[in-house]
Amino acid sequence: MSKVEQVSFPTLDGLTLRGNLYPASERGPGIILLPGFSFVKEIMLPKVAESFQKSGITAFAYDPRTLGESDGSPRRDIEPAKHVSDLHDALTFMQKHPIVDPEQIAYWGFSFNGVVALNAAALDKRAKCVIAVSPLTDLSYPSEHLPILLREAMEDRQAQLAGAKPTYVPVIQKDGSCPYGWGPGTGMSEYQVAEKSASLFPTYENEMTVQSHYRISTWRPYDLIPQVAPTPVMIVTPEEDRMSLPGAQKALFDNLKMPKEHLFVPKKGHMDVFTGKAFNTIMGEQVRFLRYHFGQQPGIKATL
Repeated sequence: MSKVEQVSFPTLDGLTLRGNLYPASERGPGIILLPGFSFVKEIMLPKVAESFQKSGITAFAYDPRTLGESDGSPRRDIEPAKHVSDLHDALTFMQKHPIVDPEQIAYWGFSFNGVVALNAAALDKRAKCVIAVSPLTDLSYPSEHLPILLREAMEDRQAQLAGAKPTYVPVIQKDGSCPYGWGPGTGMSEYQVAEKSASLFPTYENEMTVQSHYRISTWRPYDLIPQVAPTPVMIVTPEEDRMSLPGAQKALFDNLKMPKEHLFVPKKGHMDVFTGKAFNTIMGEQVRFLRYHFGQQPGIKATL
């Protein structure tokens, strides 16, 4: 059974974020893992972290602020820019850990947090490289829904200032859609994943604040991505991804101007990319990419 340590680190603004450290058997490189949007560290990440650990890379998966076991209120209040800066503080924590080489640390993010990881790498050149798995390529709100979001966000602000609690909406609604038309490509299978996760993991709930949507509507992460250079990037794209279309992920990749690799995963979708027989090959390719850019081994690609 893999060794796992419960650890925490402080953020610059005074919160404590908590996660699980998967230490490798000896001192060496490290990688910081972020789960999918609104998810907690127990969803999808343990299997990935254990695989990195077995490959000699210490992995650290933590709950983003206001989620899971991490501090922050209101609960489940998503603030993308803070998630970016929290990654910087997570890297500082990793640099101080005796089992981690402080010059060999990577960022890793899935889905929405793949974009967060790219933004963090754009602003923090301490990160040696970054892996974005199924990064979302469109965070916009349809023009017919945006006025509704903004009106409800302002009503919520007024109510909170008058003493009311924050207004919450489902992350994914019972019909498989997201509130305010956000998140194209979601469906009943994603709703079922959210509901199953809520039943399996006590720290997860399928809800978020209305103010989270307001903040996402103001966030412009793609303007920062060119600044990732010269940090090496790997994009992992499932062939059947409906939530972040493969063609759009390829366009994002093609515009990157730094050492880069695009790992295309056949017959997998957004939520099942790390399931099935191809898992070991997918993880092996990520490890190969990391070790090459850590200067540890040649970059010989496998075939999926």
